[in-house]
Amino acid sequence: MTLMSPVQLLPDSDCELPTSTRTRSGVTFDPSQRLWKYRDGVNAVSLDFRDINAPTALCKSLKRVLVWYAEHHSPSHLTNLFMRFRHFASTIRLSKEEIRSAHLINYRATLDASTEWYLGSLSGLLKRWSRMHVPGVSADAATYLRSIRVRGKRLEQLCSILEDPSVPTGTFITLARPNETGRPKLSRGSDLRGTTQLQLISGEAE
Repeated sequence: MTLMSPVQLLPDSDCELPTSTRTRSGVTFDPSQRLWKYRDGVNAVSLDFRDINAPTALCKSLKRVLVWYAEHHSPSHLTNLFMRFRHFASTIRLSKEEIRSAHLINYRATLDASTEWYLGSLSGLLKRWSRMHVPGVSADAATYLRSIRVRGKRLEQLCSILEDPSVPTGTFITLARPNETGRPKLSRGSDLRGTTQLQLISGEAE
């Protein structure tokens, strides 16, 4: 029998938080603070890590991963991931410094059809966390996340609109070229005639 090699986690020195980082649009802030508060374009970011019900070491690892999102993704995507993890930590007791598959299984059991996308968003964050080799996500949790399929928020939004009998005839969908990851983002608007428009535009990925 061939034994799998354990995942090599980053040493503690590489998990230390910088005192300054720069967002994708060039805004600088100090991620070592408990409160991330800054304005990024039209978006006001306010993430208070004191609201995360999790061990200190786990919160520190979460910050390390969210720094990457702040540097590479939009502030709205960053905020959404923070909110999804906050909900996860407030629903499932995280008494250990590691997220295990049992935590995710129990969390999924608390969700229904309208909130299943919570796990979809959380899954993207935890998969990135695991790939970065930052301590906090166990190997069995990463394996579990790879084995499941949950409906994401964009599909949930699309299905809700298309299944809504009040949406008038003439509703149309425009597909724009997805980003390099192949993961488009759903946005909703209306044209000059007031016709509901669904447009898939390049968006956020894991």
